[in-house]
Amino acid sequence: MNSKADKKLVIVSYQQKDISVILHDNRLYSLKVYAENDVSLLGNIYIGKVQNIARNIQAAFVEVGDKKLCFLPLSDTKYAYVRNRKTDGSLRCGDEILVQVEKDAVKTKQPVVTTKISLSGKYLVLSMGSLRTGFSKKLPKEKKEAVLEYLISRSILTEDGNCTLAGCGIVVRTNAENLSPEEFGQLEEEYRSLCKLFQTILGRAEHSTCFTQLSEKKVPVAEDVKNFYEKDYDEIITDIPRVYEALTGGTNLPMKKPVRIYEDEYSLLKLYSLKTKINELLGKNVWLKSGAYLVIEPTEALTVIDVNTGKFIKKASDTDETFFQVNAEAAKECARQLRLRNISGMVMIDFINMKSAEKREALLQLLRAETIKDEVQTDVIDYTALGLVEVTRKRIDRPLREVLRKEV
Repeated sequence: MNSKADKKLVIVSYQQKDISVILHDNRLYSLKVYAENDVSLLGNIYIGKVQNIARNIQAAFVEVGDKKLCFLPLSDTKYAYVRNRKTDGSLRCGDEILVQVEKDAVKTKQPVVTTKISLSGKYLVLSMGSLRTGFSKKLPKEKKEAVLEYLISRSILTEDGNCTLAGCGIVVRTNAENLSPEEFGQLEEEYRSLCKLFQTILGRAEHSTCFTQLSEKKVPVAEDVKNFYEKDYDEIITDIPRVYEALTGGTNLPMKKPVRIYEDEYSLLKLYSLKTKINELLGKNVWLKSGAYLVIEPTEALTVIDVNTGKFIKKASDTDETFFQVNAEAAKECARQLRLRNISGMVMIDFINMKSAEKREALLQLLRAETIKDEVQTDVIDYTALGLVEVTRKRIDRPLREVLRKEV
């Protein structure tokens, strides 16, 4: 019996886009698509100019160059870095401010920016204006306490847990769980590196013209590797030389997992049947092992997922327990499909009806336990009056169906 799953992070090119997939025993665990050069603005830092303030919707519209306007909530401007006048806590048209793109444009919606500039490493996130120290919810309590004690001992945090860099806060990421106490020095090394980068960006902001992009252009897929949980993969494989070079030579952080360049004539796409797996994600039907299946129907306002019994063979002694087992399988797959297809906004799931209130509640708790694995905030709300389960998932990027096309 093989007790350890074969876990790989594979990076390939598909439909002129870079794609990263995590495979567990050749089954898709995660998939991310990176837009063609310069299409995605996500994470970019600019000197923007406030062009309009709409008090009725509590927002400002900030230009970041090429007449591209971005949406900035006024609630997010308390700690704005205004470089062309003395900051007084207010925002005015004509202000030149530092902004970072936190959401790409989606359909008719403009990109969303924030004045809380964040710099991410593998283990830490340094944020301007946050002023607090936070920990990933997935970190065990013992690890949080040990990391907190170390950061205080190295004068990175004060005794009361605040960041010693004025005006900034720190978030300790899930990957810190993989560090032993002997490796905590990597936390300090990364913190000093992020502080240096932060000071460099502020220095450039002082002497650059308006609309300048202050963040460096990098290979997005290679830069994003630090955002994956290290426990989700054991090695990185790519057949793209520029990605391999960026991973092995272009990062400030040591790669703890081996990185391998694949050079065989038989492509990685074919080796792992990635085209077939992606086509399945772009279809609307998803078959389950029990014979039941999901129907996933996206609409303009929401996504509906219907759980059907399909080829599931009902036994003579059908009970709520039988339907619960099918619903449980469906709940796990629903959470996986939301993640893989990058479905966001409101989602309604129509499970097989069960009479038992206890089973219905157990199903909700199971779905919550599965969705918490998602790196994107996902909330399981409750049953609606019609018996559907309401789920919301934060909108970060475009759904898979909008960035890839199904191929025959």
